Amino acid sequence: MKLDEGRHGRGPKQRAERDLLDREAWVRAAADAVAEGGFGNLRILLLAKRLGVTRGSFYWHFKDHADLVVAFLDHWLVFRRLRTETWLRLVTEDDPEQALLHSLDINFDEGRNSYRNIRIELAIRDFARRDAYAAAVLQQSDQMRHAKSVELYTRLTGDPVKARLLAITTYLIVAGSDLVLQGPTRDEVTVRGIRDLVAQLLVIGQKARQTET
Repeated sequence: MKLDEGRHGRGPKQRAERDLLDREAWVRAAADAVAEGGFGNLRILLLAKRLGVTRGSFYWHFKDHADLVVAFLDHWLVFRRLRTETWLRLVTEDDPEQALLHSLDINFDEGRNSYRNIRIELAIRDFARRDAYAAAVLQQSDQMRHAKSVELYTRLTGDPVKARLLAITTYLIVAGSDLVLQGPTRDEVTVRGIRDLVAQLLVIGQKARQTET
């Protein structure tokens, strides 16, 4: 038996568990735990029970709890990058108003399945207040998320400062909608009404004001 196996109590059962589960499985379980109860729910024993393995098997894949937290945050950042890349592939209109309206349609439609995602993001935002690495990951995610919207709003209004505020406001409304109005009880009429109001006030209305000045 290797020394590190003795230190963590790793025997045949733990080695079998190592072979059944990879690092990604633990990270996915971590995401579920965070979605359900925030970072306070991200406990090794809880995850082991969720996965049906012993706590000792955790150490085949991670040095400690902090290593798991970093792996989860990195995983989430990759997820956010892929979502942003998908959004950029879909929003291809040359006209900034049409591109922003298309973006709204995509974002509000994603809300059908994004309740879990917004709960994870809110948990990360809360955790970032007290964790430097989480704060850095969140900053990268926000920069990716807002960059194209800021560019489009800048083209629409001619005001980079206002464009950033409009991009953030749009995100806050969509995120709030994801959290409050989505899920099994999604009210399509209300969601569509909010989408139309946001389009009128934050997109179409901005172009009208620019024309008037």
